[in-house]
Amino acid sequence: MSLRQNRMQRLATEARILAYQDLAAVASVSGLALETVQTYANLFFDVVGRMDARGWIKNTVVLDSRYANDFLRSELYRQAYFGGPEVAEHWLQHLTNLDRGAEHDLTTQIGRERERLELEILAAQLPSPLPARIATAFMTESNLQRTPIPNLNSSMSQFVVSAISKRLNDADLDLVFAKLIGREKSRTRDRQSKEFPISKSERKKRSAA
Repeated sequence: MSLRQNRMQRLATEARILAYQDLAAVASVSGLALETVQTYANLFFDVVGRMDARGWIKNTVVLDSRYANDFLRSELYRQAYFGGPEVAEHWLQHLTNLDRGAEHDLTTQIGRERERLELEILAAQLPSPLPARIATAFMTESNLQRTPIPNLNSSMSQFVVSAISKRLNDADLDLVFAKLIGREKSRTRDRQSKEFPISKSERKKRSAA
């Protein structure tokens, strides 16, 4: 078995465990002996007794600093843990075709789905919070045209945003970032309303306007 195959097997096994599948089910679907899966889980992936500790799972397992640049791993594990078995199996169905720099056939349903998953992996690498910085980086509100990327914090961020832009056409980008701008405006209004509360009468005036 090659190194890549070993990696895929490990990712699949750990993702299924994170998706709350019992070890017998993991062994069955993986084609492994139950004893093998149990031994592996006990020695190298001992999370079964702490699955309800969401903060620990997220910070220690999903975002394990030892795999800081393995974005396929972190997104797969996040999807598996928070999405459950069906989401995990959907990702695993496409796993070997992801994160390899391949161009997917967008004329087919399976190609479009793999492209969507690739974009999710890329989007997970963007700095947070997203809206203001990313929207400003790509376009102005006046003409929604893409501009240089001056507002991002790192070369990795620039790489990821550039990769996403290459996978989306201009119409897609306009729609995505227009939504992000609207979301940021909504969040700003919410923050302002909490910081500077207004009276009921004033709210009625504004709603009637």
